[in-house]
Amino acid sequence: MSITVADRRIRMSVVEILDGFLKAQRVDMRSAVQVDEDVHLVTSNDDYTLVNAYVVFEPPSPSTEPRDLRDLLSEAIADPSRTDMIVPDAMAGWVPRIGGAVRGLVRRVVTISEFLDGFLRPDSVCDELTGASGRNAELLNSEDFVEQRAQVPGLGRIEATAHLFNGWAKGNTPRLCIVLAPAGHGKSKITHILAKRIATYYQQADGAMRPPLPILISFGQYRRSTSFAGLILEALDRFGNNRLTIEAFQFLISLGRVLFILDGYDEMVEANPETARDNITNFVQQAGPESRILLTSRSTFYRTASDVVGQVGDPLLPESDVEVIDLLPFDRTQAREYLKKRLGEAPDRSRALERAQAVVDNDTNLEILGSPIFLVEFANQVASEQFSISDIRRLGSLQFLVGRAFQRERKRQAHDFTDEQQQTFLEGIAFDLLQTGGPGYSRDDLAVFAAEAVDDEVARADWEKLASHHFLQESQGRTAVVTMRHQVWRDYFQGCALARLLRARQKNADEVITSRDLPEGVLRSAAGLLDEATRSWLLERVPENGDKLVRNLVQMWLSRREPEATGRTALPAELRGILAGRDLSGRSFTSVAFHDTDLRGANLADCYFEDCDLSGVRFDETVLDRTTLRGCTVSPGIAAAIVASVTIDDEQLFGPQLRDRFAGQPSATPEGSSRSDDFREWAAEVLYGRLSKFVKSKMGENNVAIDDAISWTAFMGGTDPRRRDFVVRRLYRGLRAEGVLYEGRTNSSGRPTVCLSDDTDVQADVVAFVRNGTRGPVIEGVLDRLLPRTGS
Repeated sequence: MSITVADRRIRMSVVEILDGFLKAQRVDMRSAVQVDEDVHLVTSNDDYTLVNAYVVFEPPSPSTEPRDLRDLLSEAIADPSRTDMIVPDAMAGWVPRIGGAVRGLVRRVVTISEFLDGFLRPDSVCDELTGASGRNAELLNSEDFVEQRAQVPGLGRIEATAHLFNGWAKGNTPRLCIVLAPAGHGKSKITHILAKRIATYYQQADGAMRPPLPILISFGQYRRSTSFAGLILEALDRFGNNRLTIEAFQFLISLGRVLFILDGYDEMVEANPETARDNITNFVQQAGPESRILLTSRSTFYRTASDVVGQVGDPLLPESDVEVIDLLPFDRTQAREYLKKRLGEAPDRSRALERAQAVVDNDTNLEILGSPIFLVEFANQVASEQFSISDIRRLGSLQFLVGRAFQRERKRQAHDFTDEQQQTFLEGIAFDLLQTGGPGYSRDDLAVFAAEAVDDEVARADWEKLASHHFLQESQGRTAVVTMRHQVWRDYFQGCALARLLRARQKNADEVITSRDLPEGVLRSAAGLLDEATRSWLLERVPENGDKLVRNLVQMWLSRREPEATGRTALPAELRGILAGRDLSGRSFTSVAFHDTDLRGANLADCYFEDCDLSGVRFDETVLDRTTLRGCTVSPGIAAAIVASVTIDDEQLFGPQLRDRFAGQPSATPEGSSRSDDFREWAAEVLYGRLSKFVKSKMGENNVAIDDAISWTAFMGGTDPRRRDFVVRRLYRGLRAEGVLYEGRTNSSGRPTVCLSDDTDVQADVVAFVRNGTRGPVIEGVLDRLLPRTGS
């Protein structure tokens, strides 16, 4: 008998599932007793639920009409009021008839999935996600939702929500999905609409084919250290006292009963990158290999499946288990559709829709139409206000929105604070958040920022009206604090403050731009407000500062985008000469012409290049590790780089393979061999370094000692998952598949271990390889899994 989960069948009997779940729940129970050929009785002592007996009815064929169980159950059941009958999912159609036949003998008859899901409180979960309970009403509103398009490797352009619902949610695409987009481009809206559709589908589905239950967690609320257990328990506790153990929850995950939707992971990354990496690693590992997880993040942090695998410290997670969905900005058609949904019912005399669509058609820099959050802001004020398109062109659409919001605040709150005072107040809050990384402030704390922004003591008495500003909101966390309403506006006001303070040569701004990687939105906002004198001053400071200033300057210059005739943005000459030897790791470059840039000795690990001209770049000793190039023109000089792995147009190449491709001449290889043998030799050296950790020399030439277990971190070669080479991951999977290694229990410090097989033949092959370089059948089998042998 099987339990149906999406399109995957888990070959476990209902008795096995029930037994596994109750043990994970730590319920005091007795082993199942077979009452008849298709009936088992499981008894327990569970005073919490007041159910202490479960009758499992599981006939050989669920399509066969069930027989009369009344006489059999009359003898087996001691207390009908504390007994449940559980049947396979495939018998859902028979439940009413069976229930009538055994009325008075059991409390209820349910399918196994209905029984398990009951511990998750599906009605409460679905009510929240469909908007019935009143939470997140704005994000769950589908009446003004416009489907966004996205780019997916191998699939091209797709409709994002439809693809996620029919693919990821139903188990038809890779289990770990990450939705990428800049801030304000609709990631949260998409996840909430998706969760709403899945919850509705769950409520409407037939009991026999009940889909997994979606669990939506706003990851951005957890900006500090937290655990998988902590996240899950807090998420479930919203629906009442939760008695589900983490082990039982993980058991449900292993059966495919849960979908995880984690929104706002990038906010945690921004607050504390190391903690965020530990958290997502812990979550993916604890959720297990059967879990389905959807994660949203700004594209600043991820671009490819390799980026995700590099971030998640699970060597058994292959790139094939990850799908990256890159949301595309709204085009004019989508923007007009959204405005029609929002403004189509306005009175004809206002001509709101006509005026709004005229702005969209004239928005040449796409600030409004490309970003859903700006469209929302724009639509909120169009219906009741008159405006001039020439004013929007003069100010820029973003500055126009901010100015109109300031004007509206004066009317709404009946105060006389000028635009400059409101701007200074908001910049003060935003820049302090940038410096401290804190979540926000109490309302009383905001009086300090108001005092700094307003000189007039009479006007200052109205500071509480500033504290209720349109661009601020009170958080819904355990401790309510006031913070910026959305990270888009936080980035905007932080960038404004940074530019103003840099123009004034303020020390605090200098420290910020030289000591950390600043968010893309902050740098984009600041770039448009810096004068040439300040830009020159920053360039002059490069020699005396580290890589952070260089990284921020590159991002700022590229955000000012002035494309050439080719459509690419040229990297300015003043930057092309200062990048050699610099750490540019993790940067993304789209449609950039590097021309004759000197990147010798630079660190380009984890960098992403799309549609870039790298034909004149010098790559001598440049570090390329998990570096991705798509649609780029590359000079043959890339062969001089130090390469661990590079992905070029979705083909992953390791060091020797890249050199063969770009060196101009085939490698000199012995007769009967090929260039792939060079890579095989290179991989063998890596494998040697891993296996040598298990073999220790003792006194005497032929004596060795074998460590049967080492820490997983030691085996992988470092504590930072982004620094673990992908070839080590692939070799690890090969070693497990060949039975050389297996995952051990955690050691005394709580860290996982890697254990060497106790098979004497396997150990002999490992020792011979480490001591003498001899490759026995086990070692050759591992290398074959990485790259098959060629030649004779």
